[in-house]
Amino acid sequence: MNNNLHKNSKNELIDEILKLREIEKRLIEENEELQQEIKDLEWKLNINSSNSSKPSSTETLQKKTQICNSRVRWQNPRWWVKWHIWGNHKQYENPDFVEILEVKHCEKCNFDLEKVPTSKETKRQVLDIPKPVFTVTEYQGQEKMCPCCNHLNKAKFPVWIEQEFQFWPNIQTSSVYLYNYQHPSFERLQEYFMEMFWLKISQTTLMNFNKKSFNTLEEFEKQLKQALILNNILNTKIA
Repeated sequence: MNNNLHKNSKNELIDEILKLREIEKRLIEENEELQQEIKDLEWKLNINSSNSSKPSSTETLQKKTQICNSRVRWQNPRWWVKWHIWGNHKQYENPDFVEILEVKHCEKCNFDLEKVPTSKETKRQVLDIPKPVFTVTEYQGQEKMCPCCNHLNKAKFPVWIEQEFQFWPNIQTSSVYLYNYQHPSFERLQEYFMEMFWLKISQTTLMNFNKKSFNTLEEFEKQLKQALILNNILNTKIA
């Protein structure tokens, strides 16, 4: 390249600018190719037995994934780590039950401390789930004879009570959730309700729970599909 550009003519300067643009374009293309090669190499390096068909026996020299531990900061790229808060669980401001541990006598001299005011309270909380028990609600429909016209009047049961005895509604929703999301077999579901609640439920009943939920949600599913089809931003790529 000529260093004395001020001595060049207008056409020569234009030629120099065009050459520089060609060089710039070629460098940009080479940079894009190198960036793509780097991405391909990084992708190959990240392949392991958990995200591909690569056998685990070939990973003897690779660094093992760190196991999740509440005492160790776990660097996991999965999406839920972004909102997961590490650390001890904080105490609740409004507990459901409060049990006061009284200090009635002095540990040293055995002096009566019941009338002595409390100087400080130390709080510790225990979180637990309710004991798995079932409840039975009986609906008694009254029948009354009208003394005026002798007509027998019968109380109407709620529309969702269809039989003399039935499981409803929390048992049904729990069964549908477990079967369709956790994917156990009907036999395992029977074992779950028997071991946790001492309830004997047949596989036919468990199957009917799914059928009834499917029929109830069928119209909603149709409306949801139609709404998605008519949505203008469906499958739109967001930059």
